[in-house]
Amino acid sequence: MYVFDFFKRLFRKEKVGVILYLLLNIGLLYIVFSQNDSPVRTIVTVIVLYFLSLCIALSPIGESILRFQTGAKKIKRKDLRDKLEPLFNEVYEKARLKDPSLPNDVRLYIANDISENAFAVGRKTICLFKGLLSLPEEEIQAIIAHEFGHLSHKDTDINLVVYVGNIFINVIMFFVRIVLTIFLFIFEFPIRLLLGMFEDKTPRIERTITYGDADEKRPRFTWSGAIVDFLWSLWTWLGVLFIRSSTRQSEYHADLFAYELGYGEELASALDRIQVYIPEQGFLKAMYATHPSMDDRIAKLQELGSEYTDYSL
Repeated sequence: MYVFDFFKRLFRKEKVGVILYLLLNIGLLYIVFSQNDSPVRTIVTVIVLYFLSLCIALSPIGESILRFQTGAKKIKRKDLRDKLEPLFNEVYEKARLKDPSLPNDVRLYIANDISENAFAVGRKTICLFKGLLSLPEEEIQAIIAHEFGHLSHKDTDINLVVYVGNIFINVIMFFVRIVLTIFLFIFEFPIRLLLGMFEDKTPRIERTITYGDADEKRPRFTWSGAIVDFLWSLWTWLGVLFIRSSTRQSEYHADLFAYELGYGEELASALDRIQVYIPEQGFLKAMYATHPSMDDRIAKLQELGSEYTDYSL
């Protein structure tokens, strides 16, 4: 089972941050479930629940969830399929020769994003951004080879654990949001009165709401959602902080994989073309914030033997 393989690979030096993050999640769940129960029973319950959440995250279900969250969609346009699938299949064939453990049903997806980039999810998903279509075909292949490197080194399961595996923590946050919403609904009037929200200098906590035929702007509390969103973002970024060193190193491993497939110079050229752009979306924003600089990655490729040069920059 893939989840057991994940735990086998987890206990390595570079995975210390991931282990600490998993322990923090277990600790948070322990605090939540520790009311009126014995510590031993609570910790057993928490470990079982968290293990189940990891099983779901590392399953095709978790991969589908993350594809949905990142906007990865099937390629429906014939012109895009005709252009990208031959490039993908050629790299795929080389990747499987190098690593026969790669699944035989990895699929190519596309995201409606103008940046020149790509990402891998789970075990069977590689997604290209539409902005990549402007690159030369050999450079697109180099980027695809890099993403196969992530699949080969099983880097992508860390993303599933951080962004999908915390299912029970998501549930906790959902109930916290409900409780805060009910609390603010009951105490909205005195709180607004206390803060002077009936005056013209109302804080910018507003939403346009339709009343009959007219649109009015009236102060509305969105604190419950804001608080929960902040807490969840903080917890997610904490996870990213713990896995940062592992994630950065995985980029070099994936670059090495592409180099060994014969795409060293093409990848270096693509890295020079790609603009330093960090998407706004939560998962992708966190993921790309952990990448090494393009110059560092090109330098590593040159150390490996790539003869790429460009003095025009």
